[in-house]
Amino acid sequence: MTRNLFRFTATCSAVVAALAAPFGCAGGGGPAPVDTTTYCGKAAVMYCANVMACCTGAERAAQVGEENVNDEAWCQHDKAMACEINLAETYYAIDKGTVKYVEAKATKCIDAMKRPTGECAVVADVAPWADACKESPFEGQVAADGECRWSMECVKGSSCVYGKCKAPPAEGENCSLSCAEGLYCKAGKCAKDLASGATCTSTSECGMNLYCDKTCMALKSQGTACTANAQCDSNDCGYGTCTSDGSSCSSNFDCDGVCKKSGDTCYSDYTCGSYCASSGTDCNTDADCNVATSEKCLDDTCEASCGGRVCAAKALDTYNYCKMSN
Repeated sequence: MTRNLFRFTATCSAVVAALAAPFGCAGGGGPAPVDTTTYCGKAAVMYCANVMACCTGAERAAQVGEENVNDEAWCQHDKAMACEINLAETYYAIDKGTVKYVEAKATKCIDAMKRPTGECAVVADVAPWADACKESPFEGQVAADGECRWSMECVKGSSCVYGKCKAPPAEGENCSLSCAEGLYCKAGKCAKDLASGATCTSTSECGMNLYCDKTCMALKSQGTACTANAQCDSNDCGYGTCTSDGSSCSSNFDCDGVCKKSGDTCYSDYTCGSYCASSGTDCNTDADCNVATSEKCLDDTCEASCGGRVCAAKALDTYNYCKMSN
């Protein structure tokens, strides 16, 4: 179930991509302090604070390089430089005025990625910074038909095609694959998405939260029988059942729990320093647990079981501030 956490937003992806490349080596004299008024400076400070506090040994060496393993200042310097190199085109566009940097959005997102005091892993349903990082801090400023080099320069919804910002085709306009939001490409022309109950041949023809099964139908929720991923609101049909968290199982051992006290993910008490819980509810008998999700009382805590080939209790993810993955 390991997934990249930064899939949630464009902003999160920008932070990871910008800081990913190694740069330079620690050297004599010490680095100049990073400029914390810039995007790269802010991101580097956050990133290195998390790594220095939460990574140990080989993990830290892999993240910041062998020579920077105990030097936060050099970590910040190198990561800020790597970020600036990777965002060189974006900075060039900002200087031209074709992209606008919205500092408030960047600060909100980056601050949300900082580890909570004393914590290196947080157990939650979604990434703690998901809401704060929904919007990219880099906004295109070039309107439709304006000149461009990259799609990032174009206003939201448009893309750079042969040097011109082009908005997606509107209703009735010619299309090859995609159209503006709320439309689909029908016989070379953009048409309104089909409503629930309308006859269809493909899910791409149906509106938001619908799928096609001869007619457009509402997406199925957790625990509902399914035959394809596209039928489920989670986009995952696990062994014939829509799952709640994108995971399926073939035995109870596939259903992750959470170590009490440490917060690490676990499969049994033997992998924890304390005990393994799925919902976190203490119990004496099965009656104390969530019967609707088939939880069982094991070792005085309610644990998930594999019901209908899907992890019955919704799995919680452990967001690790060293690895930034669950």
